[in-house]
Amino acid sequence: MITGYPILDRLTGGFGKGDLITLVGGPLVGRSMFALNMVRNQMDLEIAPMTAFMTAEQSAEAAQQTLLQFAADEGEAERMKAENVFVDIVKCCPDFDALRQKIVQLVREQKVEAVVIDSFHFLPFIEDYTYDKQPNLSRRLKFLARELGITIIVTSRTNYQPSNRDGLYGHRPQLR
Repeated sequence: MITGYPILDRLTGGFGKGDLITLVGGPLVGRSMFALNMVRNQMDLEIAPMTAFMTAEQSAEAAQQTLLQFAADEGEAERMKAENVFVDIVKCCPDFDALRQKIVQLVREQKVEAVVIDSFHFLPFIEDYTYDKQPNLSRRLKFLARELGITIIVTSRTNYQPSNRDGLYGHRPQLR
């Protein structure tokens, strides 16, 4: 998957099938907008991959409207609607297994090749996973990306409260 950002594409060679990419940053730094821009940049390709944008923070309709604002004309807007699927995670995925099933369904039924999971930190079931169990979620997503041969991009907020954490890595920013 080409990101459309030449320097990033040159450094990474693009994101490959089976890759799990995590975009991490503090509050209000533009993680979601960056991910939507990558989806938009796919439209410049002759054969753009079908992409699912799964959001836990905003509604699927709001995310789609944001993407459509990037469209140059009506034709491009219609193409964006046809080549991208928007999913409200909160409405359909009460746990990780439901999220996994939804991704499998999108890949099999709609031929999705890339999945963006926006605002991982707002997933409805994330409270069930303490910080030490969250890497397990990432590992499971990585295995899913490999199994399905797709690219999964996750956006997540960094926790900037080091004084509340213990341990060797307690004073470094961590995934929320």
